Amino acid sequence: MGSTRFRLQSKRSFLPALTIAGASLTLSSLALWSESIAAAAFGNEMQLEAAQAVRAEPNSQEHTRFHTNRKSRIDLPLPEEKDAFTFAVFGDRTGGPPEGVRILEAAVGEVNLFEPDLVMTVGDLIQGYSENAPWLKQAAEYRGIMDELLCPWFPVAGNHDVYWRGQNRPEGEHDANYEEHFGPLWYAFRHKSAWFVVLYSDEGNPESGEKTFNDPEAQRMSAEQFAWLDGTLKRAA
Repeated sequence: MGSTRFRLQSKRSFLPALTIAGASLTLSSLALWSESIAAAAFGNEMQLEAAQAVRAEPNSQEHTRFHTNRKSRIDLPLPEEKDAFTFAVFGDRTGGPPEGVRILEAAVGEVNLFEPDLVMTVGDLIQGYSENAPWLKQAAEYRGIMDELLCPWFPVAGNHDVYWRGQNRPEGEHDANYEEHFGPLWYAFRHKSAWFVVLYSDEGNPESGEKTFNDPEAQRMSAEQFAWLDGTLKRAA
Protein backbone atom coordinates (compact mmCIF):
# COMPACT_ATOMS: atom_id res chain seq x y z
CA MET A 1 0.00 0.00 0.00
CA GLY A 2 1.08 3.57 -0.49
CA SER A 3 2.97 5.63 2.02
CA THR A 4 1.21 8.38 3.97
CA ARG A 5 3.22 11.18 5.48
CA PHE A 6 2.25 13.77 8.07
CA ARG A 7 4.86 16.40 8.72
CA LEU A 8 5.59 19.61 10.55
CA GLN A 9 7.53 21.63 7.99
CA SER A 10 10.91 22.88 9.06
CA LYS A 11 14.22 23.62 7.43
CA ARG A 12 15.02 19.96 8.08
CA SER A 13 12.21 19.08 5.68
CA PHE A 14 13.86 15.92 4.37
CA LEU A 15 12.57 14.00 7.39
CA PRO A 16 8.92 13.60 8.47
CA ALA A 17 7.72 14.13 12.00
CA LEU A 18 5.43 11.11 11.77
CA THR A 19 5.51 8.59 8.95
CA ILE A 20 2.93 5.86 8.45
CA ALA A 21 4.17 3.75 5.55
CA GLY A 22 1.29 1.56 4.47
CA ALA A 23 -1.11 -0.52 6.51
CA SER A 24 -1.74 -4.20 6.93
CA LEU A 25 -4.86 -5.82 5.51
CA THR A 26 -5.72 -7.07 8.96
CA LEU A 27 -3.91 -5.63 11.94
CA SER A 28 -3.95 -6.00 15.65
CA SER A 29 -5.23 -2.74 17.08
CA LEU A 30 -2.88 -0.06 18.28
CA ALA A 31 -4.49 2.59 20.47
CA LEU A 32 -3.00 5.70 22.00
CA TRP A 33 -4.60 7.42 24.98
CA SER A 34 -2.98 10.75 25.73
CA GLU A 35 -3.54 13.00 28.71
CA SER A 36 -2.18 15.92 26.75
CA ILE A 37 -1.24 16.56 23.15
CA ALA A 38 2.21 17.96 22.61
CA ALA A 39 4.04 18.93 19.46
CA ALA A 40 7.82 18.94 19.42
CA ALA A 41 9.99 21.38 17.51
CA PHE A 42 12.49 19.78 15.14
CA GLY A 43 14.39 22.78 13.82
CA ASN A 44 15.37 26.26 14.80
CA GLU A 45 12.69 27.90 12.62
CA MET A 46 9.59 25.67 12.47
CA GLN A 47 6.77 26.84 10.24
CA LEU A 48 3.25 25.78 11.16
CA GLU A 49 1.50 25.69 7.78
CA ALA A 50 -1.97 24.66 8.98
CA ALA A 51 -2.81 28.01 10.58
CA GLN A 52 -1.34 31.47 10.48
CA ALA A 53 -1.48 32.66 14.08
CA VAL A 54 -0.75 36.24 15.02
CA ARG A 55 2.04 37.30 17.30
CA ALA A 56 4.13 40.35 18.14
CA GLU A 57 7.70 40.73 17.01
CA PRO A 58 9.66 38.12 18.95
CA ASN A 59 11.51 39.52 21.93
CA SER A 60 12.68 36.34 23.66
CA GLN A 61 14.16 32.94 22.97
CA GLU A 62 10.64 31.68 22.18
CA HIS A 63 10.93 33.14 18.69
CA THR A 64 12.81 30.01 17.68
CA ARG A 65 9.60 27.98 18.25
CA PHE A 66 7.04 30.33 16.72
CA HIS A 67 7.06 31.95 13.30
CA THR A 68 4.76 34.41 11.55
CA ASN A 69 5.04 37.37 9.20
CA ARG A 70 2.12 39.21 10.86
CA LYS A 71 2.36 41.84 13.63
CA SER A 72 0.15 41.93 16.71
CA ARG A 73 0.33 43.26 20.26
CA ILE A 74 -0.88 39.84 21.50
CA ASP A 75 1.83 37.50 22.72
CA LEU A 76 0.56 33.93 22.33
CA PRO A 77 2.11 31.66 24.97
CA LEU A 78 3.57 28.32 23.95
CA PRO A 79 3.35 25.10 25.99
CA GLU A 80 6.37 23.88 27.87
CA GLU A 81 8.41 21.40 25.91
CA LYS A 82 9.50 19.17 28.75
CA ASP A 83 6.55 16.81 28.19
CA ALA A 84 6.73 16.88 24.40
CA PHE A 85 7.90 13.87 22.46
CA THR A 86 7.92 12.41 18.98
CA PHE A 87 7.58 8.89 17.67
CA ALA A 88 7.71 7.18 14.29
CA VAL A 89 5.35 4.46 13.04
CA PHE A 90 6.60 1.73 10.70
CA GLY A 91 4.01 0.08 8.43
CA ASP A 92 4.02 -3.58 7.42
CA ARG A 93 6.84 -4.79 5.17
CA THR A 94 5.08 -7.74 3.50
CA GLY A 95 3.85 -8.40 -0.04
CA GLY A 96 6.97 -7.43 -1.98
CA PRO A 97 10.13 -9.26 -3.08
CA PRO A 98 12.50 -10.48 -0.34
CA GLU A 99 15.06 -7.81 -1.20
CA GLY A 100 12.47 -5.19 -0.26
CA VAL A 101 13.74 -5.51 3.29
CA ARG A 102 16.49 -3.12 2.20
CA ILE A 103 13.82 -0.40 2.32
CA LEU A 104 13.41 -1.18 6.00
CA GLU A 105 17.15 -0.73 6.48
CA ALA A 106 16.96 2.68 4.80
CA ALA A 107 14.01 3.70 6.99
CA VAL A 108 15.94 2.76 10.12
CA GLY A 109 18.85 4.92 9.00
CA GLU A 110 16.61 7.92 8.29
CA VAL A 111 14.73 7.60 11.57
CA ASN A 112 18.02 7.52 13.46
CA LEU A 113 18.76 10.96 11.99
CA PHE A 114 15.36 12.15 13.14
CA GLU A 115 15.99 10.93 16.72
CA PRO A 116 12.43 10.17 17.90
CA ASP A 117 11.74 8.95 21.42
CA LEU A 118 10.51 5.60 20.13
CA VAL A 119 9.27 3.65 17.11
CA MET A 120 5.96 1.76 16.92
CA THR A 121 5.12 -0.89 14.34
CA VAL A 122 1.65 -1.82 13.04
CA GLY A 123 2.17 -5.56 12.57
CA ASP A 124 3.18 -7.85 9.69
CA LEU A 125 6.83 -7.65 10.62
CA ILE A 126 7.68 -10.67 8.46
CA GLN A 127 6.22 -12.48 5.44
CA GLY A 128 5.37 -15.50 7.58
CA TYR A 129 2.54 -17.86 6.62
CA SER A 130 5.05 -20.68 6.99
CA GLU A 131 6.42 -23.44 9.18
CA ASN A 132 9.15 -22.87 11.76
CA ALA A 133 12.35 -22.69 9.71
CA PRO A 134 11.47 -19.81 7.35
CA TRP A 135 9.60 -18.01 10.15
CA LEU A 136 12.65 -18.03 12.42
CA LYS A 137 14.94 -16.87 9.59
CA GLN A 138 12.68 -13.93 8.72
CA ALA A 139 12.25 -12.98 12.37
CA ALA A 140 16.01 -12.91 12.90
CA GLU A 141 16.46 -10.76 9.79
CA TYR A 142 13.81 -8.27 10.91
CA ARG A 143 15.13 -7.99 14.46
CA GLY A 144 18.68 -7.57 13.17
CA ILE A 145 17.62 -4.53 11.16
CA MET A 146 15.31 -2.97 13.75
CA ASP A 147 17.86 -3.38 16.52
CA GLU A 148 20.00 -0.82 14.68
CA LEU A 149 17.55 1.87 15.79
CA LEU A 150 19.02 4.26 18.34
CA CYS A 151 15.72 4.40 20.23
CA PRO A 152 13.42 1.71 21.64
CA TRP A 153 10.99 0.06 19.21
CA PHE A 154 7.76 -1.76 19.98
CA PRO A 155 6.23 -4.62 17.96
CA VAL A 156 2.58 -5.28 17.19
CA ALA A 157 1.49 -8.71 15.95
CA GLY A 158 -0.12 -8.92 12.50
CA ASN A 159 -1.59 -11.93 10.73
CA HIS A 160 1.66 -12.57 8.82
CA ASP A 161 3.48 -12.86 12.14
CA VAL A 162 1.24 -15.48 13.74
CA TYR A 163 -0.49 -17.55 11.03
CA TRP A 164 0.96 -21.03 10.50
CA ARG A 165 0.73 -22.56 7.05
CA GLY A 166 2.12 -26.05 6.51
CA GLN A 167 2.20 -29.41 8.21
CA ASN A 168 1.83 -30.16 11.93
CA ARG A 169 0.14 -26.91 12.93
CA PRO A 170 0.84 -26.33 16.64
CA GLU A 171 -1.70 -24.97 19.10
CA GLY A 172 -1.69 -21.20 18.87
CA GLU A 173 0.15 -21.43 15.53
CA HIS A 174 3.07 -18.93 15.77
CA ASP A 175 1.88 -17.23 18.98
CA ALA A 176 4.65 -18.89 21.01
CA ASN A 177 7.30 -18.03 18.42
CA TYR A 178 6.15 -14.42 18.37
CA GLU A 179 6.30 -14.01 22.13
CA GLU A 180 9.70 -15.68 22.28
CA HIS A 181 11.29 -13.56 19.57
CA PHE A 182 9.33 -10.27 19.54
CA GLY A 183 7.51 -9.79 22.84
CA PRO A 184 4.06 -10.03 24.44
CA LEU A 185 1.04 -10.26 22.16
CA TRP A 186 -0.62 -7.43 24.08
CA TYR A 187 0.88 -4.82 26.40
CA ALA A 188 0.84 -1.17 27.35
CA PHE A 189 3.38 1.40 28.40
CA ARG A 190 3.40 5.00 29.49
CA HIS A 191 5.78 7.55 28.04
CA LYS A 192 5.66 11.00 29.59
CA SER A 193 1.97 12.00 29.45
CA ALA A 194 0.81 9.30 27.02
CA TRP A 195 -0.18 5.64 27.24
CA PHE A 196 0.41 3.27 24.34
CA VAL A 197 -1.85 0.21 24.38
CA VAL A 198 -1.18 -2.70 22.03
CA LEU A 199 -3.99 -5.24 21.50
CA TYR A 200 -4.10 -8.61 19.75
CA SER A 201 -7.23 -9.38 17.71
CA ASP A 202 -6.03 -12.66 16.16
CA GLU A 203 -6.40 -15.08 19.05
CA GLY A 204 -8.19 -17.50 16.72
CA ASN A 205 -11.38 -19.51 16.71
CA PRO A 206 -11.96 -20.58 20.33
CA GLU A 207 -13.25 -24.00 19.23
CA SER A 208 -10.92 -25.00 16.38
CA GLY A 209 -7.95 -22.78 17.20
CA GLU A 210 -7.70 -21.78 13.54
CA LYS A 211 -6.31 -18.35 12.69
CA THR A 212 -7.66 -16.69 9.55
CA PHE A 213 -9.05 -13.29 8.62
CA ASN A 214 -11.66 -14.91 6.34
CA ASP A 215 -13.72 -16.13 9.31
CA PRO A 216 -15.10 -13.60 11.83
CA GLU A 217 -15.12 -16.35 14.46
CA ALA A 218 -11.31 -16.43 14.25
CA GLN A 219 -10.94 -12.67 14.73
CA ARG A 220 -11.23 -12.80 18.48
CA MET A 221 -9.97 -11.20 21.65
CA SER A 222 -10.28 -13.45 24.68
CA ALA A 223 -12.00 -12.66 27.95
CA GLU A 224 -8.53 -12.68 29.48
CA GLN A 225 -7.36 -9.93 27.15
CA PHE A 226 -10.49 -7.82 27.70
CA ALA A 227 -10.07 -8.13 31.47
CA TRP A 228 -6.45 -7.02 31.13
CA LEU A 229 -7.51 -4.09 28.95
CA ASP A 230 -10.13 -3.01 31.48
CA GLY A 231 -7.53 -2.99 34.23
CA THR A 232 -5.03 -1.15 32.05
CA LEU A 233 -7.51 1.62 31.16
CA LYS A 234 -8.36 2.08 34.84
CA ARG A 235 -4.69 2.31 35.65
CA ALA A 236 -4.15 4.91 32.92
CA ALA A 237 -7.17 7.01 33.92
